[in-house]
Amino acid sequence: MRDYVVIVPVREFQNTKLRLSHTLSKKERADLTRVLLRNVLAQVEKSRALETIIVASSTDLVRDGIQEFAKSRVIRESKRHGGVNSAMADGLRSIRAANRKAAVMLIPSDLPLLTPQAMNKVGALLDKYDLVINPASKLDGTSLLAFNQGRGLIPLHYDDDSFRKHSDEAHRLKIKHRVIRMKEFSFDVDSEADLRRLENKFRVRSFQELLSKLRI
Repeated sequence: MRDYVVIVPVREFQNTKLRLSHTLSKKERADLTRVLLRNVLAQVEKSRALETIIVASSTDLVRDGIQEFAKSRVIRESKRHGGVNSAMADGLRSIRAANRKAAVMLIPSDLPLLTPQAMNKVGALLDKYDLVINPASKLDGTSLLAFNQGRGLIPLHYDDDSFRKHSDEAHRLKIKHRVIRMKEFSFDVDSEADLRRLENKFRVRSFQELLSKLRI
């Protein structure tokens, strides 16, 4: 199994989950973002990842809430609100020299079903493939890009029909790749429908109960 580094972009908590603004208050959206991020970091801690690089708009706010996660390192995005592509590129540039031979996993901060076993499974796939792509549940976005440095990196197209474009790049560059569809990576929380499905999965009847279930 390949050693790997995880990169996660994070915006200011209060400016996330805007599609839920009709359902949740600004504070509730910030709380949800914070809890989901901590959940992701907790799964990384239990995985075989070497480290997590969190690329943040507000580094102090993020650091204050994740101090117990030893593998996590927070850096400031080079371009404020520069978008996911820019944040991921910042993370790639900040990979430590000692980890230059490690594989890389690019994931969002809101994967409530993520497990260390799922991450390690992808790490094992990178022994055979140079690039692994997992689309978001709606098959438009990309919820996982995992690749071997130097051989599997492709131009990034987040927030722009990214799954199709990332797949096209893999074919164009003739990279040995595989598309997977694992629920641990596919399910994120962007809409009211996503929120309701998550509440049903955890068998809770309110948003506050959901936060309690997710809270690490």
